[in-house]
Amino acid sequence: DTTSNRQGICPDGWTLPSDYDWNQLEKEIATYPGLYSTESDILNPAGKSEYESQTDWRPSSGTTTTSWGRRMKSPTAVTGATNGESKTDGTGFNAFLVGTLESAKDVNIGTSTIFFSSSAGSAVGAWRRRLDSNRSGVYRSINNKFFLFSVRCKK
Repeated sequence: DTTSNRQGICPDGWTLPSDYDWNQLEKEIATYPGLYSTESDILNPAGKSEYESQTDWRPSSGTTTTSWGRRMKSPTAVTGATNGESKTDGTGFNAFLVGTLESAKDVNIGTSTIFFSSSAGSAVGAWRRRLDSNRSGVYRSINNKFFLFSVRCKK
């Protein structure tokens, strides 16, 4: 799905990004690191088969210190350390690791965050992205929609 005209819970003029939109965001941050983070090495995931369709940690070497997920995380921690390198001046993605709510209890506050997309991945699930404090990659998978994960609205 390459459309992003789903307002959903977002305010007027804003949309809930699709899985495709998330891929584009990751590609942009990996390709032009200096615009969005304090890191400068270009990762350029374009053309890699793992980039568009891989589930699990992307890139597969997501435990290294050089990956676009690191550039998406805020260096400001809710608790602990994020190992994030996003710019905090409004030009970075700057994701806070706020955790999730699963089975009526908070999980992973300060160590991870998960964002739903607007794209269905199954009859009961949606594509999502996860960022962790101890990983530099981005985890892409499908989760049931009944979990309480974060969402990102885009203009």
